[in-house]
Amino acid sequence: MILIKNGNVIDGISDKPKKLDILIDGEKIVDISEKIDLKSAITIDASGHYVAPSLFDIHTHLRIGNEDAEDFLSFTKAAVKGGVGSVVIMPNTKPPLDRYDILKKVIDESKKYPLNFFFTSTITEKREGKKINDFKSVVDLVVGFSDDGNWVSDESIMKEALEKARFYGKKIFSHSQMQGDFKDPKTEYLAVERDIELAKNSAIHFQHITLKKSLELIKEAKKINPYITCETCPHYFWFTSDDEKNDPDFKMNPPLRGKIDRDFIIEAIDNDIIDVIATDHAPHTEKSKSVGFDNAPYGVIGLETLLSSTITKLVIEKKMNISKVIKKMSSLCALICQIKDRGSITKNYYADIIIFDINKKWKVEKNSFFSKSSNSPFKGKELNGVVLKTIINGKIVYDDGRFFI
Repeated sequence: MILIKNGNVIDGISDKPKKLDILIDGEKIVDISEKIDLKSAITIDASGHYVAPSLFDIHTHLRIGNEDAEDFLSFTKAAVKGGVGSVVIMPNTKPPLDRYDILKKVIDESKKYPLNFFFTSTITEKREGKKINDFKSVVDLVVGFSDDGNWVSDESIMKEALEKARFYGKKIFSHSQMQGDFKDPKTEYLAVERDIELAKNSAIHFQHITLKKSLELIKEAKKINPYITCETCPHYFWFTSDDEKNDPDFKMNPPLRGKIDRDFIIEAIDNDIIDVIATDHAPHTEKSKSVGFDNAPYGVIGLETLLSSTITKLVIEKKMNISKVIKKMSSLCALICQIKDRGSITKNYYADIIIFDINKKWKVEKNSFFSKSSNSPFKGKELNGVVLKTIINGKIVYDDGRFFI
């Protein structure tokens, strides 16, 4: 048994932290109370620190087929160091996760690691946008469907995908970005507008939203369709296009926008137009990013900076409610994925818990990362919030710089 005592507990449900003790037995949380004493338990004194659900990153990329950039072990280390206990993997791997046999092999491999891996399959075969994937064959293995990296431009395919996903009780994750000049805002908000229209009463999750206009469309659409959700990423509420300076570590898709959009994203998080915060963790090797801005691949890493970058900007600087902010990286993510026994500190839920020091600062540098890649726009930034311990399924997997994987 593990007993966490005297922590300021953010449970992922309540509006404010409470000083509570938490008892873990095996994989589960068995008791939560103002005072628990059990001499036989391994006791962790969390005095002066926050205790929260481990983060649930709803949008990540695992470089299967390109392990020079990231593999299961480096991905897992990066996640648990950053306080992430559960992840949703997008299907743009090599080969794409579009068939049962491919998914089953990857899922079996993921079970060798303590991180909670959840997977998506493709909307179309090989993510080519030409033929809808066989949802029935893979539905039991996934939490949803996405052609992430590509927008499904064919209306008939997207409509059929939304209807089939609804039939199977799953979510469509839409990379709403038309082909063309990605810096043109129209490529995003027109794609969002079309997908809203096609969704009707089907569940759709809009990925990495960057624009005020997109969010205004989503806000109105939610009044009609309660099954619409959306996310943004820390880099979109930290940086603007002025920060790019032809630095490939600031090249991502969708791209960084202007100050008006960046500031509106922060407002939209606080007023719940934006449901959750995810990383879109996209590792690339130093070699592949060292070919100049125009030729470098899109994408930045984010697992190790998710908690601290979000806490620093939204809680420390913008004075947002810390419980609300954590909820958008934990319980609400589990809810979108329909994972019922994770994402919050609740009795009889799996013990996926982090302990972090909000006052401790760290400087993000190239050698800070346990990911194989270091393509982060946060390099050089000093951030608040250091994860002291990460517990997944009742086991301590990260403890102040040491891994137990």
